[in-house]
Amino acid sequence: MVDEIIQLEALIDLLLSIVLGFAIGLERKQRFKEAGIRTHTIVCVGAALMTIISKNIGNGDPGRVAAQIVTGIGFLGAGMIVYKQHEVK
Repeated sequence: MVDEIIQLEALIDLLLSIVLGFAIGLERKQRFKEAGIRTHTIVCVGAALMTIISKNIGNGDPGRVAAQIVTGIGFLGAGMIVYKQHEVK
């Protein structure tokens, strides 16, 4: 019973990450920005999946994995700024 609840919670979290990533990507696409629907959906699902795995399987602190996800997304944002050749929008 407990395993089924954990699985249902993980599934809901993943579906929510798909919907929110799609919404962010759609907004970016409508404004003609570089990273669109697919990119944001993949990043959101990957971050949610890694957080779920660290929370349910890991023996240590799941906050460490979440902190590394935030750092990775920061590097993606910095890469976009550098890619735009010193023009920040």
